Amino acid sequence: MWQPDIVILGQVNQAENIQMAEYATQSGARIVILNCEGTYDNTKEIYRFGKHVNHCIDLLIAWGVQHKGDAPKFSNINPKKIAVCGTPKFDFYLVRINSYFLKRKPYQKILDSKKKTICISTSYGSADNIWDTIKNNLVFKKIGREQSERFISGQRTLRKQTTDLACRLAQTGSYNIIFRVHPVESDAYYRKRLNGMNVIIDNSVHPAYLFSVVDLLIHRTSTLATEAWIVGVPTLGFDPIHNSDKEMLPFTKYETVFSSEDEICQYLQKHDDFRDLDHHRFEKKRFLKQWFGFEN
Repeated sequence: MWQPDIVILGQVNQAENIQMAEYATQSGARIVILNCEGTYDNTKEIYRFGKHVNHCIDLLIAWGVQHKGDAPKFSNINPKKIAVCGTPKFDFYLVRINSYFLKRKPYQKILDSKKKTICISTSYGSADNIWDTIKNNLVFKKIGREQSERFISGQRTLRKQTTDLACRLAQTGSYNIIFRVHPVESDAYYRKRLNGMNVIIDNSVHPAYLFSVVDLLIHRTSTLATEAWIVGVPTLGFDPIHNSDKEMLPFTKYETVFSSEDEICQYLQKHDDFRDLDHHRFEKKRFLKQWFGFEN
């Protein structure tokens, strides 16, 4: 039987990840954690691991100095096990690589060159959950049924209103609309709701490639926004359930956030060239360096 010496995991906060880490450790393998994502909220649980996992982690690859400094505060991971290496998902934006994407723009036969292109991204992977299917999930189990169901209800509301926004912007006929569904979501809901609309639904294009044709990103708590910041694409937040003091962080610091379709549509009409939408450019660069170790 093949026995690996090193096992790399994207997170250790789900039962299956923890079981894999513990099994591999017992088998003699070294465990490396390269966080695939992180969350930003007021609970300080910003990384995908808990306080009980230090015994099966040999190396945590931190995105940046903020990640490295925070990890020991919110877990029992030994600081000597942490190394700052950046995040591979941002390597595609390095000058030597990004030039490849800039030469190969997608959707050329679909996009109207006379119109601005707006990308709308989603992040509602829990919208189709029900308690019976998630009650053993460590994250939902921790916060309990009542809070979990309230969160799921919010996700459904957000999904509907984000889709409604895409419909409304498409109906104006003023923009090209690209609808970017989060990788953990099924696109069936969106395809049904957006059927017949002039909207491109496509998750096959790498974000660095996608941003070569996008003039504006509208999102809610999406790390896609930080990738837009790297290439200078303006971003706007859409938060129709008014939860900006929690899950929207840190984006609320560096973006204009809207709570209704009317607000965002009126704003776009007043700023139809999108030139003055990219505020806080310096702060965004500092954030990218501090959190993700990215400099270009």
